[in-house]
Amino acid sequence: LFVAIVFSANIINALFSSGYSVWHVKFIPDHVRADYFSMNQLLTAFIGCGAALLSSFVADALSGSAYENTIIVIFRYAAFALGALDVLLLSLPKEYPYSRSKELPKLRHIVTKPFTHKKFAITMAIVFVWTFCVNAPQSTLNYYLINDVGVSYSFIYIINMFYPFFLLAFLPLWNRFLRAKGWFVTFAIGGIMLCPTNLMYSCVTAANFVWLLPTLRLIQHFIGVGCNVAYANMAFINLPEEDQTNYIAFHTLVVNIAGFLGMMLGNI
Repeated sequence: LFVAIVFSANIINALFSSGYSVWHVKFIPDHVRADYFSMNQLLTAFIGCGAALLSSFVADALSGSAYENTIIVIFRYAAFALGALDVLLLSLPKEYPYSRSKELPKLRHIVTKPFTHKKFAITMAIVFVWTFCVNAPQSTLNYYLINDVGVSYSFIYIINMFYPFFLLAFLPLWNRFLRAKGWFVTFAIGGIMLCPTNLMYSCVTAANFVWLLPTLRLIQHFIGVGCNVAYANMAFINLPEEDQTNYIAFHTLVVNIAGFLGMMLGNI
Protein backbone atom coordinates (compact mmCIF):
# COMPACT_ATOMS: atom_id res chain seq x y z
CA LEU A 1 0.00 0.00 0.00
CA PHE A 2 2.83 2.38 0.86
CA VAL A 3 4.54 1.66 -2.49
CA ALA A 4 1.23 2.31 -4.28
CA ILE A 5 0.80 5.65 -2.48
CA VAL A 6 4.34 6.78 -3.28
CA PHE A 7 3.96 5.68 -6.91
CA SER A 8 0.64 7.54 -7.24
CA ALA A 9 2.08 10.66 -5.63
CA ASN A 10 5.00 10.70 -8.08
CA ILE A 11 2.68 10.19 -11.07
CA ILE A 12 0.50 13.12 -9.96
CA ASN A 13 3.56 15.28 -9.32
CA ALA A 14 4.95 14.45 -12.78
CA LEU A 15 1.66 15.53 -14.41
CA PHE A 16 1.79 18.99 -12.82
CA SER A 17 5.48 19.78 -12.28
CA SER A 18 6.25 20.45 -15.96
CA GLY A 19 3.38 22.93 -16.09
CA TYR A 20 4.65 24.74 -13.02
CA SER A 21 8.14 25.01 -14.56
CA VAL A 22 6.85 26.53 -17.81
CA TRP A 23 4.57 28.84 -15.81
CA HIS A 24 7.34 30.13 -13.53
CA VAL A 25 10.21 30.32 -16.05
CA LYS A 26 8.64 33.60 -17.25
CA PHE A 27 9.91 35.14 -14.00
CA ILE A 28 13.54 33.97 -14.38
CA PRO A 29 14.93 35.48 -17.63
CA ASP A 30 18.45 34.61 -18.75
CA HIS A 31 20.19 37.61 -17.17
CA VAL A 32 19.04 36.70 -13.64
CA ARG A 33 19.02 32.91 -13.98
CA ALA A 34 22.45 32.26 -12.46
CA ASP A 35 21.62 34.42 -9.42
CA TYR A 36 18.17 32.83 -9.12
CA PHE A 37 19.42 29.24 -9.16
CA SER A 38 22.20 30.19 -6.74
CA MET A 39 19.77 31.72 -4.24
CA ASN A 40 17.31 28.87 -4.76
CA GLN A 41 19.99 26.30 -3.95
CA LEU A 42 21.21 28.31 -0.97
CA LEU A 43 17.77 28.46 0.66
CA THR A 44 16.98 24.86 -0.25
CA ALA A 45 20.28 23.68 1.21
CA PHE A 46 19.84 25.50 4.52
CA ILE A 47 16.24 24.35 4.97
CA GLY A 48 16.75 20.84 3.59
CA CYS A 49 19.99 20.07 5.41
CA GLY A 50 18.64 21.59 8.63
CA ALA A 51 15.52 19.42 8.49
CA ALA A 52 17.55 16.33 7.59
CA LEU A 53 19.99 16.98 10.45
CA LEU A 54 17.14 17.34 12.93
CA SER A 55 15.53 14.18 11.59
CA SER A 56 18.79 12.25 11.89
CA PHE A 57 19.17 13.25 15.54
CA VAL A 58 15.60 12.13 16.21
CA ALA A 59 16.13 8.85 14.29
CA ASP A 60 19.32 8.03 16.21
CA ALA A 61 17.77 8.98 19.56
CA LEU A 62 14.54 6.99 19.06
CA SER A 63 15.92 3.99 17.17
CA GLY A 64 14.40 0.87 18.72
CA SER A 65 12.28 2.80 21.22
CA ALA A 66 8.53 2.52 21.76
CA TYR A 67 8.00 5.98 20.20
CA GLU A 68 9.86 5.30 16.93
CA ASN A 69 6.79 4.50 14.80
CA THR A 70 4.75 7.36 16.29
CA ILE A 71 7.42 9.93 15.42
CA ILE A 72 7.67 8.58 11.86
CA VAL A 73 3.90 8.98 11.41
CA ILE A 74 4.05 12.54 12.79
CA PHE A 75 6.83 13.39 10.34
CA ARG A 76 4.70 12.11 7.46
CA TYR A 77 1.74 14.27 8.47
CA ALA A 78 4.09 17.26 8.75
CA ALA A 79 5.45 16.49 5.27
CA PHE A 80 1.90 16.35 3.89
CA ALA A 81 1.15 19.78 5.38
CA LEU A 82 4.31 21.21 3.80
CA GLY A 83 3.32 19.65 0.47
CA ALA A 84 -0.07 21.38 0.61
CA LEU A 85 1.63 24.69 1.42
CA ASP A 86 4.01 24.13 -1.51
CA VAL A 87 1.09 23.75 -3.95
CA LEU A 88 -0.51 26.92 -2.59
CA LEU A 89 2.67 28.98 -3.04
CA LEU A 90 3.30 27.57 -6.53
CA SER A 91 -0.18 28.73 -7.58
CA LEU A 92 0.24 32.36 -6.50
CA PRO A 93 2.26 33.93 -9.40
CA LYS A 94 0.42 35.52 -12.33
CA GLU A 95 0.01 33.16 -15.29
CA TYR A 96 0.97 34.62 -18.68
CA PRO A 97 -0.11 33.30 -22.12
CA TYR A 98 1.96 30.43 -23.53
CA SER A 99 3.50 30.27 -26.99
CA ARG A 100 1.98 27.31 -28.85
CA SER A 101 2.42 25.75 -32.29
CA LYS A 102 -0.56 25.28 -34.59
CA GLU A 103 -0.58 21.52 -34.05
CA LEU A 104 -3.24 20.02 -31.83
CA PRO A 105 -1.57 18.85 -28.60
CA LYS A 106 -1.10 15.08 -28.38
CA LEU A 107 0.42 12.87 -25.71
CA ARG A 108 3.07 11.51 -28.07
CA HIS A 109 4.44 15.04 -28.58
CA ILE A 110 6.08 14.76 -25.14
CA VAL A 111 8.41 12.12 -26.63
CA THR A 112 8.54 13.11 -30.31
CA LYS A 113 8.96 16.90 -30.23
CA PRO A 114 12.21 16.98 -28.19
CA PHE A 115 13.97 14.89 -30.85
CA THR A 116 13.09 17.46 -33.52
CA HIS A 117 15.26 20.06 -31.74
CA LYS A 118 18.87 18.87 -31.85
CA LYS A 119 20.31 21.15 -29.15
CA PHE A 120 17.60 20.29 -26.65
CA ALA A 121 17.91 16.56 -27.41
CA ILE A 122 21.69 16.64 -26.85
CA THR A 123 21.19 18.52 -23.59
CA MET A 124 18.74 15.86 -22.42
CA ALA A 125 21.26 13.14 -23.36
CA ILE A 126 23.77 14.84 -21.04
CA VAL A 127 21.13 15.04 -18.29
CA PHE A 128 20.33 11.33 -18.74
CA VAL A 129 23.95 10.18 -18.49
CA TRP A 130 24.64 12.42 -15.47
CA THR A 131 21.50 11.39 -13.58
CA PHE A 132 22.13 7.71 -14.30
CA CYS A 133 25.72 7.88 -13.04
CA VAL A 134 24.79 9.86 -9.92
CA ASN A 135 22.05 7.42 -8.90
CA ALA A 136 23.90 4.18 -9.63
CA PRO A 137 25.97 4.12 -6.40
CA GLN A 138 23.59 5.98 -4.08
CA SER A 139 21.56 3.22 -2.42
CA THR A 140 24.45 0.79 -2.03
CA LEU A 141 26.78 3.58 -0.90
CA ASN A 142 24.51 4.63 1.97
CA TYR A 143 24.01 1.00 2.97
CA TYR A 144 27.77 0.43 2.98
CA LEU A 145 28.51 3.54 5.06
CA ILE A 146 25.80 2.87 7.66
CA ASN A 147 25.86 -0.93 7.95
CA ASP A 148 29.43 -1.94 7.04
CA VAL A 149 31.52 1.07 8.01
CA GLY A 150 29.34 1.99 11.00
CA VAL A 151 28.72 5.66 10.20
CA SER A 152 25.74 7.13 12.06
CA TYR A 153 22.95 9.13 10.42
CA SER A 154 23.92 12.12 12.55
CA PHE A 155 27.54 12.01 11.36
CA ILE A 156 26.46 11.95 7.71
CA TYR A 157 24.00 14.83 8.07
CA ILE A 158 26.38 16.94 10.14
CA ILE A 159 28.77 16.79 7.17
CA ASN A 160 25.91 17.59 4.78
CA MET A 161 25.00 20.61 6.91
CA PHE A 162 28.27 22.26 5.85
CA TYR A 163 27.03 22.50 2.24
CA PRO A 164 24.90 25.65 2.75
CA PHE A 165 27.93 27.40 4.23
CA PHE A 166 30.02 26.34 1.21
CA LEU A 167 27.28 27.87 -0.95
CA LEU A 168 27.56 31.13 0.98
CA ALA A 169 31.34 31.17 0.69
CA PHE A 170 31.89 29.97 -2.89
CA LEU A 171 28.80 30.99 -4.89
CA PRO A 172 30.37 34.33 -5.92
CA LEU A 173 33.48 32.48 -7.17
CA TRP A 174 31.53 29.89 -9.14
CA ASN A 175 29.12 32.50 -10.53
CA ARG A 176 32.05 34.51 -11.91
CA PHE A 177 33.41 31.31 -13.46
CA LEU A 178 29.97 30.48 -14.89
CA ARG A 179 29.59 33.90 -16.50
CA ALA A 180 33.07 33.64 -18.00
CA LYS A 181 32.89 30.03 -19.27
CA GLY A 182 29.16 29.32 -19.68
CA TRP A 183 26.76 26.70 -18.33
CA PHE A 184 28.08 23.63 -20.16
CA VAL A 185 31.77 24.22 -19.47
CA THR A 186 31.07 24.85 -15.78
CA PHE A 187 28.98 21.69 -15.57
CA ALA A 188 31.59 19.61 -17.42
CA ILE A 189 34.49 20.80 -15.27
CA GLY A 190 32.49 20.18 -12.10
CA GLY A 191 31.59 16.66 -13.23
CA ILE A 192 35.20 15.80 -14.08
CA MET A 193 36.42 17.13 -10.72
CA LEU A 194 33.87 15.00 -8.85
CA CYS A 195 35.12 11.71 -10.36
CA PRO A 196 38.17 11.25 -8.05
CA THR A 197 36.07 11.99 -4.96
CA ASN A 198 33.63 9.21 -5.87
CA LEU A 199 36.55 6.80 -6.14
CA MET A 200 37.65 7.89 -2.67
CA TYR A 201 34.52 6.26 -1.21
CA SER A 202 36.07 2.85 -1.91
CA CYS A 203 38.83 3.73 0.55
CA VAL A 204 36.50 4.64 3.42
CA THR A 205 36.62 2.04 6.21
CA ALA A 206 35.68 1.78 9.87
CA ALA A 207 39.27 2.70 10.75
CA ASN A 208 39.49 5.96 8.80
CA PHE A 209 35.94 7.27 8.14
CA VAL A 210 36.21 9.88 10.91
CA TRP A 211 38.66 11.94 8.82
CA LEU A 212 38.40 10.52 5.26
CA LEU A 213 34.61 10.79 4.83
CA PRO A 214 34.45 14.47 5.91
CA THR A 215 37.46 15.26 3.70
CA LEU A 216 35.96 13.84 0.51
CA ARG A 217 32.48 15.20 1.26
CA LEU A 218 33.79 18.73 1.88
CA ILE A 219 35.67 18.56 -1.43
CA GLN A 220 32.41 17.49 -3.06
CA HIS A 221 30.63 20.40 -1.38
CA PHE A 222 33.03 22.88 -3.00
CA ILE A 223 32.73 21.31 -6.47
CA GLY A 224 28.99 20.80 -6.07
CA VAL A 225 28.38 24.53 -5.65
CA GLY A 226 29.24 25.19 -9.29
CA CYS A 227 28.14 21.86 -10.72
CA ASN A 228 24.67 21.93 -9.14
CA VAL A 229 23.93 25.52 -10.19
CA ALA A 230 24.86 24.67 -13.78
CA TYR A 231 22.79 21.45 -13.70
CA ALA A 232 19.72 23.35 -12.46
CA ASN A 233 19.54 25.23 -15.78
CA MET A 234 19.83 22.18 -18.04
CA ALA A 235 16.06 21.98 -18.58
CA PHE A 236 15.92 25.61 -19.77
CA ILE A 237 19.23 26.31 -21.51
CA ASN A 238 18.09 25.12 -24.98
CA LEU A 239 14.33 25.17 -24.34
CA PRO A 240 12.36 26.06 -27.52
CA GLU A 241 9.88 28.93 -27.35
CA GLU A 242 6.78 26.97 -28.42
CA ASP A 243 5.08 24.06 -26.62
CA GLN A 244 7.46 24.28 -23.70
CA THR A 245 5.33 22.01 -21.49
CA ASN A 246 6.16 19.07 -23.80
CA TYR A 247 9.89 19.66 -23.40
CA ILE A 248 9.80 20.14 -19.64
CA ALA A 249 7.69 16.98 -19.33
CA PHE A 250 10.29 15.15 -21.42
CA HIS A 251 13.03 16.43 -19.11
CA THR A 252 11.08 15.09 -16.12
CA LEU A 253 10.71 11.76 -17.92
CA VAL A 254 14.43 11.59 -18.69
CA VAL A 255 15.44 12.38 -15.11
CA ASN A 256 13.09 9.77 -13.63
CA ILE A 257 13.97 7.01 -16.08
CA ALA A 258 17.70 7.67 -15.68
CA GLY A 259 17.37 7.73 -11.89
CA PHE A 260 15.38 4.47 -11.89
CA LEU A 261 17.81 2.67 -14.22
CA GLY A 262 20.79 3.96 -12.24
CA MET A 263 19.40 2.72 -8.92
CA MET A 264 18.44 -0.63 -10.46
CA LEU A 265 21.96 -1.10 -11.79
CA GLY A 266 23.43 -0.14 -8.43
CA ASN A 267 21.31 -2.74 -6.65
CA ILE A 268 22.20 -5.63 -8.96
